[in-house]
Amino acid sequence: MLVRTRIIDVERKPIKCPVCGSEIWDIVYGTGDMTEVEFFLTYNKPAIMGGDNIPRRPPIWACGCGCKRFRKVNPDGTDAPVKVKLLKNVRVRKAEVNIIREED
Repeated sequence: MLVRTRIIDVERKPIKCPVCGSEIWDIVYGTGDMTEVEFFLTYNKPAIMGGDNIPRRPPIWACGCGCKRFRKVNPDGTDAPVKVKLLKNVRVRKAEVNIIREED
């Protein structure tokens, strides 16, 4: 039986998905309970929402349709150090909006 994993280990960011041919987008973590519209208005570029939980070996790229995710590894197969993309001050902005609403 052939096992097809959803996460593929790669040495560098692929240009296109090897399965469906879609372009590859960044995964942005720290999105919490945002809706897709709030995420798009905040980040304003093609990306996939990663949520708040960052895995121990995080994938950092994903296929545009979501069929595959890609994790960066060294040429010898060990995990490569990566910088995970995070949204900043998302919760602060939501708190400010709630405070303004309560004053009105």
